[in-house]
Amino acid sequence: GPPAAMAAKESAAEEQKRLLEEMTQKVQQNAFYMKRAMDNDDLKEALKFASNMLNELRTGLLSPKNYYELYMLVFDQLQALEMFFAEVHKKGTPMSKLYEMVQHAGNVLTRLYLLITVGSVYIKSKEAPAKDILVDLVEMVKGVQQPTRGLFLRYYLSQKSKDKLPDQHTEYHGHGGTVNDAIEFILQNFSEMNRLWVRMQHQGAVRQRKRRERERQELRILVGSSLVRLSQLEGVDLATYSRVVLPKVLEQITGCKDRIAQQYLLDCLIQVFPDEFHLRTLETFLNEASVQLAQMQSDEEVRERTNPARDDEVAKLREFTVTAATLEQSDKCSVCVCDWEVGKDKALELPCKHLFHPICVKQWFNRQNTCPLCRAPVGDPASPADSGGASGGASGGAGGGAGA
Repeated sequence: GPPAAMAAKESAAEEQKRLLEEMTQKVQQNAFYMKRAMDNDDLKEALKFASNMLNELRTGLLSPKNYYELYMLVFDQLQALEMFFAEVHKKGTPMSKLYEMVQHAGNVLTRLYLLITVGSVYIKSKEAPAKDILVDLVEMVKGVQQPTRGLFLRYYLSQKSKDKLPDQHTEYHGHGGTVNDAIEFILQNFSEMNRLWVRMQHQGAVRQRKRRERERQELRILVGSSLVRLSQLEGVDLATYSRVVLPKVLEQITGCKDRIAQQYLLDCLIQVFPDEFHLRTLETFLNEASVQLAQMQSDEEVRERTNPARDDEVAKLREFTVTAATLEQSDKCSVCVCDWEVGKDKALELPCKHLFHPICVKQWFNRQNTCPLCRAPVGDPASPADSGGASGGASGGAGGGAGA
């Protein structure tokens, strides 16, 4: 009965406490020897004890909360190691050699923590462009696919790189890369973190689903931290946000098909970016949110509710290259909120006279046979209708155009 369940819960908590204490002790012990080796300028020994210390992070026995405690403890010790690496470099060891050296350390997880720590000093030394090292690291961390360990490893990468990204007005901008490199790096790390976080849902027994969901909620801040980083980049202005950041983040949110992630990340997005950005990209955001809602309902309902435009109707729409005169009619595509580039951009004109990039609006037509802005119909919906219906739709559309 319930008393037995309570007792089991308590003994599990006791066990967690005991494990954490044991691991904490091992971390502190190895950190002590690591620091002693540093005082003796013994790089090899320091690396050996650092590896032993990092080995504790390979555990699969701790709850996420307790793993976080252990991680923070190790994080503090790695700060000391990073300062030591900087000293070793100052005394004449080239960064590339240090970077090489740690790649031979123990197992994959320890090696990657060490690599990120050296990478941090490597970027600061400017002996290689920041973007090259970041690309290298974000690729290498794919080596850890166990969700909890992978999440924390990527969180470490995120923490170590935050002040070393080639953002505008930083010392790494230019030779070290561009704002786009910084955005690309964060987005890549974010999408992998989200993938790992969502995968936690599908591990273990079905009866533990509630517990898993609780554990995932405890770790969501790690995933959200990437969106915070993005919002702190100086180079992310409205145009970059609407053109690059928002579509990529929304693609992640929609693609993961996971309720917990979708709710949390949409909240995050709204909180961390300025209101002005949201107001100016409302169209994209709402389209996406409606897709989300549709996904959250059963596929059956969705099939009934989507009403794609017919290909032959779409083919009849006028597509043309934007001219100066077009700007009188509309100054931007309302789906991606990018200004029209005269002579370069193609525009598609709907019967209601609203203009969009063909690629932007065609994705919409896969779901709806209406204008994304005013909801005016575009011909007949795709249905097993007879051809008479199609020509009727076309003439209706043409008539609307002439009348406007």
